Amino acid sequence: MRGRAFASSGAALNGANLTGTAFGGPAVSLLGGAGALALAGIGTLVVSLAGAPVLLRGRRETGRTSTTGTARPVGPARD
Repeated sequence: MRGRAFASSGAALNGANLTGTAFGGPAVSLLGGAGALALAGIGTLVVSLAGAPVLLRGRRETGRTSTTGTARPVGPARD
């Protein structure tokens, strides 16, 4: 299961890297370095605010506030 999670995470990061490079070059050319960074910050803020209700809804439905809990050992017990 971890392999699938890391694979999907890696795919998302690779896609974000390609997208950032594709949009970053023209943004720096048009807005300059500071303007491109401000645009990236505004974009991150907008996406975070749009996604927060969806991500937080799962915690409210289950009543969980944290993903930490009692951990169980995965392998054989060692003395």
